[in-house]
Amino acid sequence: MSVAKFLTPTAIDRLKPGEVLRDISSPGLSIEANLSGSRSWRYHRKAKAGKPVRKTLGSWPAHSIIDAREWARELNALIERGQHPSDAEKRDAAAAAAEAKRLATTVRVVWEQYISAIEPQQAPKTIEMKRCRMERDILPAIGKIPISDITLDHLWDIAQAKLEAGYGVASNHLVADMKSFFNWCQSHGRHVAGLNGANPGTHLKKLGEEGVRTRFLDVWELPLLLRAMAELDSVSRRLLTLLLLTGQRLDNVVSAQYDQWEPAVGSWVIMKMKGKKRERVPNVLPLALWGRSLFVRPDPDKSQCDRVRARTVKWLFPSVRGDGPRIGHMRSLCDDLVARMQKHAPEGRTVERIIPHDFRRTLKSHLARLRVPKEHRHAVAGHRESGIDKHYLMYEFMDEKAAALEKWERELIRIAQAESVAEELSIPMTPPSSIQFSRHRGYAMVGLQDSNL
Repeated sequence: MSVAKFLTPTAIDRLKPGEVLRDISSPGLSIEANLSGSRSWRYHRKAKAGKPVRKTLGSWPAHSIIDAREWARELNALIERGQHPSDAEKRDAAAAAAEAKRLATTVRVVWEQYISAIEPQQAPKTIEMKRCRMERDILPAIGKIPISDITLDHLWDIAQAKLEAGYGVASNHLVADMKSFFNWCQSHGRHVAGLNGANPGTHLKKLGEEGVRTRFLDVWELPLLLRAMAELDSVSRRLLTLLLLTGQRLDNVVSAQYDQWEPAVGSWVIMKMKGKKRERVPNVLPLALWGRSLFVRPDPDKSQCDRVRARTVKWLFPSVRGDGPRIGHMRSLCDDLVARMQKHAPEGRTVERIIPHDFRRTLKSHLARLRVPKEHRHAVAGHRESGIDKHYLMYEFMDEKAAALEKWERELIRIAQAESVAEELSIPMTPPSSIQFSRHRGYAMVGLQDSNL
């Protein structure tokens, strides 16, 4: 039996099992006495569109009369506006799910998607440096924040903090990384990142002053360099020798392997990534006699354990601990080198700080001094051609690179002999002029018996 009445606690308590009491002040709201003795709030009303609305709130007195009327009022408001409560609930659920997804889509989550997307198009060293800067400076500051909540102020604070710490160039690197990341989010990854507003990195500018480093080892410093190298341990001396002779990037020199030597063409073959498809292409360096001697694989030392023996016959500069190349010591090595050079320097001369990339500038600068043409210098350094030549100039300058490297090596040997350190530097005594290079014949060497060369 259903009765319409103004609801009161007393009236609800008097309900018998099976009776329904409708609230005259709230259309559609009623309370029913169950056979178990409990009383449940219910709502039943016809909607202007769709099926009738039937809902249950819960039991009384857990939900008071005031709670039930407020619940019914919200349902009635939807019906009066021509909306079905079920549709509204679906919209609310979708909005709640979208908000939960937005909160879960943090900078760290999107960063991992970004790095996975660009990794095939970037050099491994570039990806490694991006990861390092992100983990060290950016993610600790904003990694847990939803990416849609990031503003320009967040990015400014990160760049400014690095600048105030005294790292202007590093601050600029962070700016470049953040702009690249948010540009990707705004375009390629917008459906993933959920950026609904403006790109926060659009107006981000570099804060640090970047000076172009022009340091190279001048003519008066080369004798000091060779004398200082002669005092170093064998591995450090050989590493700096390969860096000086070839002018290649530090990561290529440090990670050099004996298997990269190609006896058929007498060359050190460095694989590098090129083009948008990041294809692996070889950078071939036809070394002269001194450079070739660095690639003579040592005989296995039977007194060493298998693990140590394996890395010493694989890497030119093996790590003293792990199973990889020797890395992470170049700063201290360069500082030690400068200190030794300063000890031999003339009075009144100061040897400035050296970094590994200065050897690259040294090579190209002295090749110019030795009147090696610009195109040949670019080929030795592995620099890309610019303009239309990068599409049409396919000649590899193999003979020209061999001649340039031989001329540079001959100059260094002359200085080493004048400083009486040729023996300490393990320079082969066969004159470089005895080497003739042909792309098809390789090197023909006089007086060198080692079959590995």
